[in-house]
Amino acid sequence: MRSNAAAIQAALENMNYPKRKEEILDYAKSHNLSEDMMADLQEISDRIYDNPLEIRNEFEEGRQSGAVRESVKENEGHSRDERGTR
Repeated sequence: MRSNAAAIQAALENMNYPKRKEEILDYAKSHNLSEDMMADLQEISDRIYDNPLEIRNEFEEGRQSGAVRESVKENEGHSRDERGTR
């Protein structure tokens, strides 16, 4: 994710909740959120959100799982390199 979770939360603070993902995207588009924010919102789970904090939490979880995925990819690459040189 490219955007700051707190910035996303602030940008969506005045929206009336609960909202489905599709409604959040519509709101974000109509309020001219940045391309990065729009791209990140496309990646949230397709469910109903009761408040902007739930969206922020999803961003933070996405960052953590993204960091884990990157770490796994790096470790897999190192394992392949080690196997290839033996």
